[in-house]
Amino acid sequence: MGLTIHYRLQLPGRVSLTGAHALVTTAHRHAAQLVTRRRLRGLSDLMPATESPMAVRYTRVGPKRDGRWTAVEPLEGWLFTVDVGEGCEPATFGLCRYPPTVPTAAGPARTRCGTGWHLATFSKTQYASLHGWKHFLVCHRAVIDLALLWSPLGVTVEITDEGSYWPGRSVRSLRTQIDQMNGIVAGLAGALKDVSDDADLAPVQSPVFAHPHFERLEAEGVARHGDLMEKVARALRPSP
Repeated sequence: MGLTIHYRLQLPGRVSLTGAHALVTTAHRHAAQLVTRRRLRGLSDLMPATESPMAVRYTRVGPKRDGRWTAVEPLEGWLFTVDVGEGCEPATFGLCRYPPTVPTAAGPARTRCGTGWHLATFSKTQYASLHGWKHFLVCHRAVIDLALLWSPLGVTVEITDEGSYWPGRSVRSLRTQIDQMNGIVAGLAGALKDVSDDADLAPVQSPVFAHPHFERLEAEGVARHGDLMEKVARALRPSP
């Protein structure tokens, strides 16, 4: 749980293996320049997609009501990862190609991954806010701009920003969203901690406890969503 940027990179048309590798290499070089300019934490080397769990996708198997999924490993491709900043999930970028079907116990299952080269993944930026608003803003903007580096290279970029910063680059909306999300997480974490302490259960752990303004955020979260948090707490309390 936490404020996240989801992004999808897709290379339209028929591009050769050599062409896809050259494009990812160029994007890696541009990302290195942005990492240096923004003073981000670091950048990995290019790696084969077959060696990274971030390239694995999942497809539904059988009827929707069964809730069964199976992993779809990439056939080929290349990735790199940017260590954006303290508290921010690393952001992975690249292009992969996937098989049309995968074997399962019930027979071949369609992967629904489409054809061509693409990557769909995400980076959770919320807990960068534990290190201050300015740090969070740098991290959140960086993930967006790292994804946008691919657009001039002919790659279709789709971004879903739970922080409402993109596409309008609204800092005000982002500030509102991160404060509200931190309040929800802090309020829920506090409620679960109370249940755990009262029932002598395993201690509740959450990065939000380290926020320098945890008490204020918890109070704001309870003020906005107290009824929901109480329902969750009641559901988790052990029966007498």
